[in-house]
Amino acid sequence: MDTYPSAKIILTVRDEDSWLVSMNSTLFTTPKSTFFPHFTSYHFGPQEERGEEEKRRGFRGHNENVKRWAKERGRDLLVYEVKEGWAPLCAFLGTELPGMEFPRSDDWATKGWKKVVEPRAET
Repeated sequence: MDTYPSAKIILTVRDEDSWLVSMNSTLFTTPKSTFFPHFTSYHFGPQEERGEEEKRRGFRGHNENVKRWAKERGRDLLVYEVKEGWAPLCAFLGTELPGMEFPRSDDWATKGWKKVVEPRAET
Protein backbone atom coordinates (compact mmCIF):
# COMPACT_ATOMS: atom_id res chain seq x y z
CA MET A 1 0.00 0.00 0.00
CA ASP A 2 2.73 2.42 0.85
CA THR A 3 4.73 1.70 -2.30
CA TYR A 4 1.87 2.83 -4.58
CA PRO A 5 0.07 5.53 -2.58
CA SER A 6 -2.30 6.56 -5.37
CA ALA A 7 -3.36 3.03 -6.34
CA LYS A 8 -6.87 1.93 -5.48
CA ILE A 9 -7.14 -1.16 -3.31
CA ILE A 10 -9.39 -4.09 -4.10
CA LEU A 11 -9.92 -6.71 -1.40
CA THR A 12 -11.55 -9.80 -2.86
CA VAL A 13 -13.60 -11.65 -0.29
CA ARG A 14 -15.76 -14.75 -0.25
CA ASP A 15 -17.66 -17.03 2.04
CA GLU A 16 -15.29 -18.37 4.71
CA ASP A 17 -16.40 -21.99 4.33
CA SER A 18 -15.96 -22.05 0.54
CA TRP A 19 -12.60 -20.28 0.94
CA LEU A 20 -11.41 -22.99 3.34
CA VAL A 21 -12.47 -25.82 1.02
CA SER A 22 -10.65 -24.10 -1.86
CA MET A 23 -7.47 -23.44 0.13
CA ASN A 24 -7.40 -27.00 1.49
CA SER A 25 -7.47 -28.31 -2.08
CA THR A 26 -4.97 -25.80 -3.52
CA LEU A 27 -2.49 -23.56 -1.69
CA PHE A 28 -2.37 -25.53 1.55
CA THR A 29 -1.40 -28.66 -0.45
CA THR A 30 1.27 -27.31 -2.82
CA PRO A 31 4.46 -28.94 -1.50
CA LYS A 32 6.62 -28.36 -4.61
CA SER A 33 6.32 -24.59 -4.44
CA THR A 34 8.97 -22.56 -2.62
CA PHE A 35 6.67 -19.55 -2.31
CA PHE A 36 3.39 -20.94 -1.01
CA PRO A 37 4.73 -22.62 2.15
CA HIS A 38 6.23 -19.25 3.21
CA PHE A 39 3.06 -17.39 2.24
CA THR A 40 0.76 -19.75 4.09
CA SER A 41 3.02 -19.95 7.16
CA TYR A 42 3.11 -16.14 7.37
CA HIS A 43 -0.68 -15.82 7.26
CA PHE A 44 -1.80 -19.04 8.92
CA GLY A 45 1.06 -20.27 11.11
CA PRO A 46 3.39 -23.25 10.68
CA GLN A 47 1.79 -26.15 8.81
CA GLU A 48 2.23 -28.59 11.69
CA GLU A 49 0.30 -26.20 13.98
CA ARG A 50 -2.33 -25.17 11.44
CA GLY A 51 -5.77 -26.52 12.25
CA GLU A 52 -9.03 -25.46 10.66
CA GLU A 53 -9.65 -22.70 13.19
CA GLU A 54 -6.14 -21.23 12.69
CA LYS A 55 -6.80 -21.11 8.95
CA ARG A 56 -10.13 -19.38 9.48
CA ARG A 57 -8.59 -16.92 11.93
CA GLY A 58 -5.87 -16.11 9.38
CA PHE A 59 -8.50 -15.54 6.69
CA ARG A 60 -10.50 -13.16 8.88
CA GLY A 61 -7.38 -11.43 10.20
CA HIS A 62 -5.99 -10.75 6.72
CA ASN A 63 -9.27 -9.22 5.55
CA GLU A 64 -9.58 -7.05 8.64
CA ASN A 65 -5.93 -5.92 8.36
CA VAL A 66 -6.39 -4.81 4.75
CA LYS A 67 -9.49 -2.81 5.72
CA ARG A 68 -7.74 -1.25 8.71
CA TRP A 69 -4.56 -0.40 6.80
CA ALA A 70 -6.55 1.19 3.97
CA LYS A 71 -8.58 3.28 6.42
CA GLU A 72 -5.49 4.37 8.35
CA ARG A 73 -3.92 5.55 5.09
CA GLY A 74 -7.07 7.20 3.75
CA ARG A 75 -7.06 4.91 0.73
CA ASP A 76 -9.87 4.00 -1.64
CA LEU A 77 -10.93 0.42 -0.91
CA LEU A 78 -13.39 -1.84 -2.66
CA VAL A 79 -14.40 -4.93 -0.73
CA TYR A 80 -15.42 -7.10 -3.65
CA GLU A 81 -16.94 -10.53 -4.21
CA VAL A 82 -16.11 -11.89 -7.66
CA LYS A 83 -19.65 -13.22 -7.99
CA GLU A 84 -20.77 -9.55 -8.20
CA GLY A 85 -19.31 -9.35 -11.71
CA TRP A 86 -18.17 -6.26 -13.58
CA ALA A 87 -20.48 -3.52 -12.23
CA PRO A 88 -18.95 -2.73 -8.81
CA LEU A 89 -15.43 -3.28 -10.09
CA CYS A 90 -15.83 -0.94 -13.08
CA ALA A 91 -17.65 1.68 -10.99
CA PHE A 92 -14.82 1.67 -8.44
CA LEU A 93 -12.16 1.96 -11.14
CA GLY A 94 -14.12 4.58 -13.09
CA THR A 95 -14.25 2.52 -16.28
CA GLU A 96 -17.05 1.43 -18.56
CA LEU A 97 -18.43 -2.07 -18.45
CA PRO A 98 -16.61 -4.24 -20.98
CA GLY A 99 -18.59 -5.74 -23.81
CA MET A 100 -17.96 -9.27 -22.64
CA GLU A 101 -19.24 -11.65 -19.99
CA PHE A 102 -17.37 -11.69 -16.69
CA PRO A 103 -14.79 -14.52 -16.83
CA ARG A 104 -15.41 -17.46 -14.54
CA SER A 105 -12.89 -20.26 -14.39
CA ASP A 106 -10.99 -22.40 -11.94
CA ASP A 107 -7.39 -22.54 -13.19
CA TRP A 108 -6.44 -24.84 -10.32
CA ALA A 109 -8.89 -27.45 -11.58
CA THR A 110 -8.33 -26.97 -15.32
CA LYS A 111 -4.56 -27.19 -14.95
CA GLY A 112 -4.75 -30.25 -12.69
CA TRP A 113 -3.32 -28.51 -9.62
CA LYS A 114 -6.37 -28.95 -7.41
CA LYS A 115 -6.11 -31.78 -4.89
CA VAL A 116 -8.99 -33.88 -3.64
CA VAL A 117 -9.06 -33.39 0.11
CA GLU A 118 -10.89 -35.96 2.16
CA PRO A 119 -12.93 -34.46 5.00
CA ARG A 120 -11.50 -35.06 8.44
CA ALA A 121 -13.39 -37.47 10.63
CA GLU A 122 -14.80 -35.82 13.72
CA THR A 123 -13.48 -37.32 16.93
